[in-house]
Amino acid sequence: MADSLGASRTFAYDEVDRLERSLGRMNNSRKGFLWGAGVGFGLGLVAGGVLMNGICSSQDCPNMVSSVIVGGAVGALPVGLLGALLGAASSSERWEIVPVASAQDFGFRVRLPAR
Repeated sequence: MADSLGASRTFAYDEVDRLERSLGRMNNSRKGFLWGAGVGFGLGLVAGGVLMNGICSSQDCPNMVSSVIVGGAVGALPVGLLGALLGAASSSERWEIVPVASAQDFGFRVRLPAR
C-alpha cells in the first residue's frame, strides 16, 4: 500500500481485517427522484384531500378517493424531478468488500499499486 508521500508499505496477512474495492463514483439522481416522488405523492394526497373536502362539503362526491390519488400522482412528478436534479448534483462512491479468507485459502497475495 502507498502512503500519502508515495512510499510503499507492506502488511502481514494477519494484520488485514478487511479489504474493500471501489466500484466507482455515481450520482444520486435516481435516489433523489425516488425520495422526491414519495414526498410529492404525500403532499399531493394531502392537497388533493383538502381540495376535495372543500368541494365535496357542498355536494356529493362519489369519486373523492380516486381524485385524491390523482392529486398524489400529480404532486409526485414535479417534486420527483426536483429531487432528481438535486441528486444529480451530489455523488457517492460505492465499495465492495473483498473476502480476506478466500485470499488466504487460495494463497493470493495482496499488492496495491503505488500512486
